Amino acid sequence: MKKFLALLLVLAMALTIVACNGTTKPVETKPAESGSPTEPGTTDPGTDPTEPVAPGGSLIAVSLASEPDTLDPALNSAVDGATLIVHLFSGLAKWSVDADGNYEIVADAAEELVEGVANDDGTVTYTYTLRDGMKWSDGQPVTANDFEFAWKRASSVDLGADYEYMFEVVDGYGDEVNVKALDEKTLEVTLANAVPYWDELLAFPTYFPVREDVVSDETWATNPATYVSNGPYIMSGWEHNSKIT
Repeated sequence: MKKFLALLLVLAMALTIVACNGTTKPVETKPAESGSPTEPGTTDPGTDPTEPVAPGGSLIAVSLASEPDTLDPALNSAVDGATLIVHLFSGLAKWSVDADGNYEIVADAAEELVEGVANDDGTVTYTYTLRDGMKWSDGQPVTANDFEFAWKRASSVDLGADYEYMFEVVDGYGDEVNVKALDEKTLEVTLANAVPYWDELLAFPTYFPVREDVVSDETWATNPATYVSNGPYIMSGWEHNSKIT
């Protein structure tokens, strides 16, 4: 039952997020490369989002129904928070729209979305290589260890995340999920069995990376001064109950 709910949730939130992205009018200027965020100061939160910003930067405007409770990818369970998180973080995969206007899953932090290897016990193992040059917004490199930590954290009983069951498909769920960094750029994960919507799960915010030293501060996800992300956009300000820039 949980697997069915997970699939419905992935599809529903994905369509909502992509739809929001489609109605958001981006600035027609060179966007920051995913994993190498826009430099602070290249966008002016007070400007009209239809006006171009400094070369090398870009700005988007999104209207949310309410202020997110958190922008922690593991703890967020609302569409308003996810709408921001998908711009602030890069998971292994992401939703995109092809030339014909169809939704599709494409590689993001991963070099490619690989095929799984079936094991004799019925489990399936995937091995991903991270793209070169991926960095956190504070300049530190994004590593496979960050994904391993993030997935084990999000699926842990101790954290108590609403969406921890999204990892039910991963071998070891309920104890410790079977994911490990083989080196700084290589991540290996073993699923309990074949999962046809695995790529879609990789694009879900709960599967996004976070860094252990950053999340050790419990208030990290509500304060721009401590908020570290790895996506194409960065958070520069948060006027609570007003706006996030």
